[in-house]
Amino acid sequence: MKVNHTDAELFKLMKQAGCKRVGFASKAATRHFETCRQKIANVDQVRAAVKNAKAAGLQTMGFFIYGMPGETEETMEKTTRLALELDPDSQTL
Repeated sequence: MKVNHTDAELFKLMKQAGCKRVGFASKAATRHFETCRQKIANVDQVRAAVKNAKAAGLQTMGFFIYGMPGETEETMEKTTRLALELDPDSQTL
């Protein structure tokens, strides 16, 4: 789900309609957001979307990518910290 197209009301409506789980392709915490902003949005929007989905009672899934061109150990660590911070019910790293 594209986080920049969501809000708390959408997740409430999804839950009422019978949705049980929503996935977020957060990709990476740094470089990918900087280079693909139109596609993914930004880290704050990811945080808000996951928080709103959880508040609506939906299970959350997170998808994260490592090894993007130019990525370093430091940027991979930031991605790991983001994954831990978001604490999705399930995740793919």
